[in-house]
Amino acid sequence: MSGMNLLKMIIFTMMGMGGTALAEDSLRFSKNIDVNEGPVYFDLQSGSTIDSATGRWDVIFYKTGIRLHPDVSAQLVKNTTFDQLRQAPAKGYRKDGHKGPAIPTGSGKAWYNYDLIDHYVQPIPGRLLLLRTAGGMIAKLEFLTYYRDDDIEYPGYITFRYQFIPAVK
Repeated sequence: MSGMNLLKMIIFTMMGMGGTALAEDSLRFSKNIDVNEGPVYFDLQSGSTIDSATGRWDVIFYKTGIRLHPDVSAQLVKNTTFDQLRQAPAKGYRKDGHKGPAIPTGSGKAWYNYDLIDHYVQPIPGRLLLLRTAGGMIAKLEFLTYYRDDDIEYPGYITFRYQFIPAVK
């Protein structure tokens, strides 16, 4: 049996036993998550929203704000692109705490700029979130739009892409 076939068999077996077999290069998109009616709990591994805090989740989205599960840490990375960032730094992650959230809030401080004249939320190019899950996996996340299907008539629907990447050793 070739090495590649053996690897495929191991991954297939793990998935069949309920294990997790995520390739670090699996690009994922989450489109039009409605953050208008309150917090939205999101699980990075399954790529889905969760009904409440009682389920397994990594991050909470509310309007333009972000909060982390107590076992998740994060950092905001500036001046890079999604495609350029192939390895996550080993250090610099923070948890939400008494000193405030790990990801700053407010226009220009986090992932977006807010135009006061046009009342428009625009993701800042070159800003990514790095999220270290409770299981130690690291996901890079880039916000793409704050509007349903990129239509400015419908704000409060976030679309982002993310990918699990290795950390620098």
